[in-house]
Amino acid sequence: MQPKKMAHLRNCSTIRGIKDIKNISSLSLTPEERDHLNSIIDKKAMAEYEHREKARFARQDNAKRKYQKSYYKARERLAGIINKNRRLTELRRELQYNRKEKNNHNNIQSPYNPENE
Repeated sequence: MQPKKMAHLRNCSTIRGIKDIKNISSLSLTPEERDHLNSIIDKKAMAEYEHREKARFARQDNAKRKYQKSYYKARERLAGIINKNRRLTELRRELQYNRKEKNNHNNIQSPYNPENE
């Protein structure tokens, strides 16, 4: 018989339906002891973790503010360009319309007339 390899062994994480297996010592604890153990926190380490998290969130907030500032500045610049182009288009259409109306009403002849030669 061949010895089983580690890949063939099953533990509680591979057995379907078994999620939280408690060991013998945790089953023998009273509720007060369990609450006491759950409340034990290394306050110095926790203060360091809290400081790191606050600094990380502050960096994220600063990056977000910087991005929003540049985003709004670029959006305003592009809106200005778009509005300028719309006004130029309206002006050009108006000028073209006036040119067409003027040519239709006055029947202006071109300066070069082959009959005059």
